[in-house]
Amino acid sequence: MRGKRFCPNLFDRNDDLARTTLEYLKDFFGIDEFKDTENKYTIDRAGWRNGNHVLNIEVEIKQHWKEGHRPFPFLEINLPTRKVKYIGLELPTFFVIFSADCKGAIVFSDRMVEKAPKEEVPNRYVSRGEYFFKIPIENAAVLTL
Repeated sequence: MRGKRFCPNLFDRNDDLARTTLEYLKDFFGIDEFKDTENKYTIDRAGWRNGNHVLNIEVEIKQHWKEGHRPFPFLEINLPTRKVKYIGLELPTFFVIFSADCKGAIVFSDRMVEKAPKEEVPNRYVSRGEYFFKIPIENAAVLTL
């Protein structure tokens, strides 16, 4: 199975912005605070409530969803199968995908990912051999920030 190579430029351009924008979703998750995890290259944020670590969040920015106030332009969310490592952890994991302008968010759980079929999806980074979980948009919360 092939996958997109790690791109430091994409990471630098998007990671801090996605982590910071997540702060707007504290009430949505019922969280007092988000903290970075020990390793910046594993799960992105840990959600804490009443001094307890209660959930994990993996964030990303989807550049093809330009304006978050507009509907998500796809019927399915493509989540790379390399993210399987965040499923089945001790605490629940939620995936948050922000629009390019960070004014929209899609939220879904690791349980949705577990149920999702996998499909090869050619893309601009990997022309063939990369697989994605296909999560129907109706199985996610679509938020405007």
